[in-house]
Amino acid sequence: MKSKNYGSKIDVLINTVPFMVIDPKKINSLNTNILLIELASKPGGIDEKYALSKDLKLIIARGIPGKEMPKAAGKYIKDVLDKLLN
Repeated sequence: MKSKNYGSKIDVLINTVPFMVIDPKKINSLNTNILLIELASKPGGIDEKYALSKDLKLIIARGIPGKEMPKAAGKYIKDVLDKLLN
């Protein structure tokens, strides 16, 4: 089964995975107006140097939710995503 590429349809991508998941190949498939938000602890999951070299908007807020208020942050992220997806 061939996987579909939805990268060009994404406006905001929030990464919480502390492992490289958004590599140059994936970055090249993204909408050029995307907002990338890196929340994962180091090393993060977005190739930040590559994203910046492509002039993508990138907010780096490593580990903030887990460090400051993990339960509340998890609930807030869930609530926001529920609203955005509905």
